[in-house]
Amino acid sequence: MSADDKGLRTAGMALWAVGFVFVILCFLLYFELLEFARASHKSALLRELWPEADPDAFAQSHWLWAAPLVVFSGALAVMLGRLVAGFAAGLRWRPFALGMTRSMLPGLHYQRWLPRDDTNLPGRYARLLWGGPVGTLLLLVATIGGFAWATAAGHALWRDVLCLLSAGAAFWAAGQIFPDAHKGLPNTGWLIASLSRRGARAKRFCALALLAGQHAQGAGPAGWDTALVVQALSPSDGTTHEVEALLVAAMHHTAINEPARAREVLGRAMLHKTLLGKHGVRKVEEMLSHLPQPE
Repeated sequence: MSADDKGLRTAGMALWAVGFVFVILCFLLYFELLEFARASHKSALLRELWPEADPDAFAQSHWLWAAPLVVFSGALAVMLGRLVAGFAAGLRWRPFALGMTRSMLPGLHYQRWLPRDDTNLPGRYARLLWGGPVGTLLLLVATIGGFAWATAAGHALWRDVLCLLSAGAAFWAAGQIFPDAHKGLPNTGWLIASLSRRGARAKRFCALALLAGQHAQGAGPAGWDTALVVQALSPSDGTTHEVEALLVAAMHHTAINEPARAREVLGRAMLHKTLLGKHGVRKVEEMLSHLPQPE
């Protein structure tokens, strides 16, 4: 395990711990508020506005409408952070990119953010990916600060909502930073560590990014740089990036009339049916059926 991996794992676990602390606080605040509602039964304002209201339901209502804010605020922080970081890194954004492999796989970073040139691509894509963690960490700092203010000021409603948002922001940040490629699906932390090491995975990522740029400029599979296609085929690590590279190589070799090579890489892709999914497997089988049979 590299130093980058260890540092990201440590930071991720620390953020998970922060998130669990705020979850415990949420439970404590929830039951405290519920007990208060039972003790006071109905406030004068509640009795006037809604005579038949259930005080227990009233006590819980803001937890219900605050829960979707956790998802929305975290996703917004990641999106805005990555948007700012991507433009700062000199990358070009394609908001509705279909990708080179006709959407057989989920949208990958290098299909939406294209390089304008090949200068320091690993560093620039690492900066792009750091935008998500930085955005969620800023959200976490803001929500913890708001929670402290609301607690000191005695604003129970904002205290509870900001406590829940702090827990969500901590989990969002941990999920962005902790490196993991479970079931072949690399997350942001895994990609940051790979790009920071500048090894074979970083070279594959950058090769696919440059090929995506060629595709976006109108070059068909026959016009893609063969050296980049070959570079993208290493390493073999069972991730979506490997499968994407195999499909790109199959399209390129088919277009330049190298059916044997295309059949080989499609065979390797079929070893990852789980990542391909049913639609992807059907597309690969269709590509194989259009190749001439070996003599």
